[in-house]
Amino acid sequence: MPPTLTSLCDEYGHYSSQRKGGNHLLSFLQENGGQPALERANLVLSFLAHSFVWAPDDNNIAKAKPTTELPACIAVPWTAVTEALDRPTVLTYYSYNVCNWKRINPEGGIELGNISRLLNFRGGQDEEWYHNNM
Repeated sequence: MPPTLTSLCDEYGHYSSQRKGGNHLLSFLQENGGQPALERANLVLSFLAHSFVWAPDDNNIAKAKPTTELPACIAVPWTAVTEALDRPTVLTYYSYNVCNWKRINPEGGIELGNISRLLNFRGGQDEEWYHNNM
């Protein structure tokens, strides 16, 4: 498994915001970062998409109704990245768990006390603990 990237901005900050569309992003990621960059982009775009779909209009989560459409600025690059990874356009278990962690101490081992999630939906120790113990 390729190493997990913790940020696309640090590695690929020179990517021009003038380039539009999923194909330009896909080409850039493949040429400059390969599989780890595609995995990180997929993780971030998946979180953006799912957050957009389930975000309440009035901050009332109990009454939230999912939207049925994504804006093109999320849908187009996300579709391009998932197709390149040969995955469905949904947040998969693989992306959410296998590609979503880092070592707290880079010199330490891969063990429960030394791993942390890169992204969570709600945040907090409960979500962190639950997914680290699956």
